[in-house]
Amino acid sequence: MSEVTSYPFIQSATKRDVSADAAQPATDYALAQMSAGGDMLAFEELYERHSRRVYSLCLRMTANTAEAEDLTQEVFIQLHRK
Repeated sequence: MSEVTSYPFIQSATKRDVSADAAQPATDYALAQMSAGGDMLAFEELYERHSRRVYSLCLRMTANTAEAEDLTQEVFIQLHRK
């Protein structure tokens, strides 16, 4: 008689790996592609990821907070249009 042994810990480990892959955040490239297709959630994610850095760069370049805010807004408006 042959007996089949089940290893539930292997099955559960496999399930965890699959769910971990699904939880991986999208790359910036993937988000940009989705955003170009009209996905507003992807655009919002790009904004959340990069707005501080863009603002910081604009502030260093202009040394003016109001202008840095305007330029940051303009960057993301242009990104959304393209």
